[in-house]
Amino acid sequence: MLYLGLDFTASFVETLLRNPGMQIVDLVDLEIRNAAVMTASRPLRLVHAYGSGLSRIGCTAALSTARYSRAAAWSLALWSHKDAPDGLIYHSRHNPEHLCAAIFDRPGLDFTILQSSPLLADPARVARILEASGKSITPPWNEGRHGTRSALPGDLRLRYSRSIKPAGE
Repeated sequence: MLYLGLDFTASFVETLLRNPGMQIVDLVDLEIRNAAVMTASRPLRLVHAYGSGLSRIGCTAALSTARYSRAAAWSLALWSHKDAPDGLIYHSRHNPEHLCAAIFDRPGLDFTILQSSPLLADPARVARILEASGKSITPPWNEGRHGTRSALPGDLRLRYSRSIKPAGE
């Protein structure tokens, strides 16, 4: 199964903001990741598991919010369906304003990366997502894991300056 966000925000929140209770994102997690734009080797046939598409398959929005085991059962049912769809499109569990896709492993279906760039290539976009989600970044003055000092990109400084201060500071 290949999980994709249909836009940058969907990919970002599904990868880095999966735990709603976590208010801080580690800067290293941002530094080590890239965002990629991909294309399929052929047109995809995807089940719309959102909006009116839910009624067409006999399901509700609980598909995106229920336990993962329920979503897995639906995924298996769609994967084994006689029409052999390539996957499904659904609302992001962590920000339902955005769409994601789950792509099944099908013969003859390959993907090519058209573009790949570091997440922090556009720090303003990352800062907007973090701000909208109420998240902060770890302090930039922490020593890096390999003895190097992490630098916080300029557009992310504002987001960090509003983060929660540790007790006693």
